[in-house]
Amino acid sequence: MTDKIIDDFNDLIASMEMPAGKRKVIGAAVSLFSEQGFNGTSTAQISELSGMSEATIFKYFKTKRGLLETIINPLIDNLLPNYGQEFVQNRVPKDQGLEQTIHLIVIDRLTFIYDNRLILQILMSEVLVNNELLDRLKQKATPLIIQLSSTFETLITNSKFSVIDLFRLLVGQMFFELLRITKFEDTNNDYDIQLIADKITKSIVATF
Repeated sequence: MTDKIIDDFNDLIASMEMPAGKRKVIGAAVSLFSEQGFNGTSTAQISELSGMSEATIFKYFKTKRGLLETIINPLIDNLLPNYGQEFVQNRVPKDQGLEQTIHLIVIDRLTFIYDNRLILQILMSEVLVNNELLDRLKQKATPLIIQLSSTFETLITNSKFSVIDLFRLLVGQMFFELLRITKFEDTNNDYDIQLIADKITKSIVATF
């Protein structure tokens, strides 16, 4: 079952103690930022969609960037690490060969990215221009990579390449697809996850 970040984000916001108007502003901002980008969205548009005045928005959030951080921080600090941990523990195959393992991982993560591309667009827009944010993401990802390492070490024992080399290839390919899905292409109708996963898997396996 694919994780739905927006649903979980809304549940998280709903569980927090805050005025109903503030929740409406956050919900409107998520919708507009994902469709138009942070810079392409005005507080007037957020005001119109949320039904809250601009004065009220700035009472809750001192700046538009403060509103953006209210959205991004739970993603980095809570939701994405939880998804990653669940993926490593429950979805990474333990009894498959290298090709099958890589293929299953790539399909799973491409599906996750594609299904959650709207809110991931918000995150990626900031990651590309904010090194501090990128460092936070790397810090959260490091424990997951360490856990995955033990799985891959048993699969490439006869290769001249290392687990680090494998991760470099895999992460590089997946990051490119993340950018492609969220930033560079209209992938609403023609993004073939199976085809892309086949190509990525073959290119990595051919190296090892």
